[in-house]
This record gives sequence, C-alpha cells and structure tokens, in this order.
Amino acid sequence: MAELVVCNPRKNALLKSGNKSDHIDARKLAELLRAGLLSAVYHGQTGTVTVKELARTYMALTEDTIRVMSRLKALYRSHAIPTEGKKLYTRRRREQWLALVTQPGRRYRAERLFEQLDALQALSVARRDAT
Repeated sequence: MAELVVCNPRKNALLKSGNKSDHIDARKLAELLRAGLLSAVYHGQTGTVTVKELARTYMALTEDTIRVMSRLKALYRSHAIPTEGKKLYTRRRREQWLALVTQPGRRYRAERLFEQLDALQALSVARRDAT
C-alpha cells in the first residue's frame, strides 16, 4: 500500500544543508521518510467538511430568503402599501397581497418574488429534515 506524505521543507532542517538540486532533495526526502523523520503537514479532518458545507448551505439559504423578503417588502412600500410584521410572507393571504398590485409588470414581479420565497422556504425545510 502506498502512502502519500505532504511535508513542509522548511520544517525539515536536513534539507537546508548541502548541495541543492531536485535530485539531491528527492534523495534526502526519501531517506528522511524511510527513517520516519518527516513531519507531515496537517490537513484537518475530513469529517468537518460535511459540517462546513451544511453551514455554508444554511447561510446561503438564510441570506437568499432575507434578500427576497426585503425585495417583496420594498415593492409594496414603494407603492405606499403598509407591510407590518410578517403578514406579507404568509401563503394564506397571498391573493390579498397580489390584488393590491394592479400594474401588470409589478404584479408579475411580486408573483415571481413570492415563488422564490416559497422555493427558498421549502429548501430550508428540506435542509432541516435532512440533518
């Protein structure tokens, strides 16, 4: 079985002395490896990769959700439609909120933002169920 050892040459004093060339350095590294005198570079544990990816996913979903919620609120506020609390984001009042936007382009934008919000919230639920 082959083993790969990644080392920092600055941490191995024997490489600093004597003539320098790739061939000479390779021979010195081989001798140090055989003698068990190489100090390997620490790469961390692979078990933390999953946790890091889960954290990145959580952060991205949270940031994207907040961004869409802010855009929705801004769309309604720009038309002097008050949006207090979290009522704007509930699905059961969705048609009431959409009815307040009469201009077709703005209504289309509001519909797409609500779709994005629903998708992001569904992904957040799926993420929680997976962990």
